[in-house]
Amino acid sequence: MDTVTRSSEDPGMAVKMAPPGFRGIRELAGGGVLTASGRDDLEAICDFVDARHDCSDFRALVLIKTLLAWGDRLPEATRERISTTLMRHKYWMDEPGRDGMCLWSENHQVVTGVTQYLAGQHWPDEVFANSGRRGVEQRERAAERLRLWLDHRFRFGFSEWLSPIYYEEDAAALAVLIDEADDPELVTAASSVLDLLMLDLALHSFPTGPRFLPSSGRCYDLAKVDPKQAPVQSLVEAIAGTDADWDETRLGALLRLSSYRIPPVITAIAQETKENTVRATFGLDAGEVVDAVGPGITRAGLFFWGMEAITTPESVELTSEMLHHYDLVENPFLKDFTPFAELRGRGVLPQMMHIVNPATQGVALHRADVVTTRSSSWLVSAAQAHNPRRFGDQQHIWQVLLPGDVSVFSTHPAEPFFADRTRDFSPSEWIGNGRLPLVAADANAVLVLHDLTGRSGYLESPRRLLSHVYWPADLFDQEERGDRWLAGRVDDSYVGVLALRDLEDGMPGEVKQYGRYTAWVAICSDAAEAGSFEWFVAGLRRSAMRLVRERGRRVLEVQTDPMWEPARERWQWRLGPDRDFMIDGERIDLDHPRLDSPFGRVERDPQRFHVEHAGHALTLDWPAGTRETR
Repeated sequence: MDTVTRSSEDPGMAVKMAPPGFRGIRELAGGGVLTASGRDDLEAICDFVDARHDCSDFRALVLIKTLLAWGDRLPEATRERISTTLMRHKYWMDEPGRDGMCLWSENHQVVTGVTQYLAGQHWPDEVFANSGRRGVEQRERAAERLRLWLDHRFRFGFSEWLSPIYYEEDAAALAVLIDEADDPELVTAASSVLDLLMLDLALHSFPTGPRFLPSSGRCYDLAKVDPKQAPVQSLVEAIAGTDADWDETRLGALLRLSSYRIPPVITAIAQETKENTVRATFGLDAGEVVDAVGPGITRAGLFFWGMEAITTPESVELTSEMLHHYDLVENPFLKDFTPFAELRGRGVLPQMMHIVNPATQGVALHRADVVTTRSSSWLVSAAQAHNPRRFGDQQHIWQVLLPGDVSVFSTHPAEPFFADRTRDFSPSEWIGNGRLPLVAADANAVLVLHDLTGRSGYLESPRRLLSHVYWPADLFDQEERGDRWLAGRVDDSYVGVLALRDLEDGMPGEVKQYGRYTAWVAICSDAAEAGSFEWFVAGLRRSAMRLVRERGRRVLEVQTDPMWEPARERWQWRLGPDRDFMIDGERIDLDHPRLDSPFGRVERDPQRFHVEHAGHALTLDWPAGTRETR
């Protein structure tokens, strides 16, 4: 067996997250031959995979697809090099070798599972060098994990909810499985889950563009400030039928070149420009996991790690067990937890996490109740009351989007938990939050309270007592501002922002307010609703907010002008702890079903999914294993 420890230096996020594909793949898939540049790219991909860098599995997925689909048109030397790399690859955490790969997060689980399954299917009787297993065993081990992963995504949605980054990896892996797997039941299951992923993209996309930038479990700064750069952009364009040119070196190319066909109802939903509101829930809270999916490493353990719940009180005992079970004590992502893992089995770790309060708890992607309202003029999206005051990491909690890629959102800027090259990228200025804000949205408005008074924790960087809003002033056709408000216009689309405290300019695109408590209110409208931009601004300036103290709690109150059309006869707003959101004295429920939309309603943990629109429909019956489109 190949048990060599791979200890080369981490290449950094810019390299790891670079497009993992190769030039000329579109020509090769169309019946052509591999270009010289494509050969060079594939050689570099094999080198990267052989080094077992993090994100090697993304590139291994490209290799297995290339070998299975177009191997007969590859030069013999290239085909042999790919085969050698795949036969020596480390596919899962139970295989020998210490390295820097992260294989456990939600997207990595499906990517490496698909690659392992198909490699085992292709070489059923061969012995794989690293694991010492025959291909038939590799295939079955991967199939078992894939079936669970697919079942959990159908029932609970994606823990990495609505990610404009990692939905690309998920979609590519599912498309390759659909194309190449020899198990019809697994293919149908993968097709159904891919349908739901594409439905997510349709339901929460901004039809003007189109663009995909709603609230998200994992989102990086480039996609947030320039939505057209989001990795899922080519998928969104495929769904909407705009079909702009796409980057063949991105992982999404594997979907664009696949046999999978987007159900017509999903395209119809994506193209809908009439204002509509979608409410949905994604994932599980850590306290729900064991009861929902079952105990043990392969069920609760992998679900916890898929949602990045490594150091939460609910997951920590399993984490310590898994760390040794999979020999991950030197993994650069997990090595700092190793001393705690030595206390496993003594019953003290959950309480220790409560006491130590590690900031890394913020990496966990707990259940998210997301509301997205979109029209042709604007999009407003938010994760309702999502773990306010707790530590955060890459969660993107609220978003306003206007035409012209004008993006508006706030964060609590923070420093990464670790300074090493492997983990030095989040949270940051615009990625995630040091502390998660309390957020609630209704239709065209979103209320945001940044409360920075929670107790400090292990690995928390010095807490910065401010929040800031991304406000790309240069992209507006017209922009005005006051001491505690901002207003912008793009064509006939408007956005206004109120602030609790006086505003200060920061870096280009940054507007800040300082304090232990800061707040923002964003309201969108357009000329058809609000009239002139001047009238919109006048109504915004007549609105007001304040922070009040009630029985030791901080409650945000907003008063709007009754004559202001964008207020939509919602004059008094209250947002407080314990999911307490009220409009004009009426409590707004922030707990959502799996889906609540004009296109269909589905309860949480469903067995069946049905949506319809514009004469089209999609029905997925999970127990029956059927998928029907109309």
